[in-house]
Amino acid sequence: IITAGNTPTITPGSAAGTEDTQNNILAPQVTIEGNDTAGTITITTGANTTAGTLASVTFSEAFSKAPVVIVSAKDSASAALNSFADSNNSQTNFIIGSVNATQANKTYKFNYCVSQ
Repeated sequence: IITAGNTPTITPGSAAGTEDTQNNILAPQVTIEGNDTAGTITITTGANTTAGTLASVTFSEAFSKAPVVIVSAKDSASAALNSFADSNNSQTNFIIGSVNATQANKTYKFNYCVSQ
């Protein structure tokens, strides 16, 4: 399957943590490579992480109805989080979350695939 299109936008979620300047830990950083159909999400956590929403992805173009979003971990550390995707019946975005809390100042990677 070959996909094309613009890159969606991504913002860190509250579970990705916060900046901790006293311990030299940056604010959480999130990046996305790919398009509305498929790609890779990279999350580097800050301090004070929790379980919950790690990042929110907003599609570059809305779907005509809520799509199916599948997220898979790219490594064992990411798999240990028991990650999930939830579009909450949205045509414009989805979140990637975790059942387990992340570790502070650590990088996690996920693949995503979106279909309608």
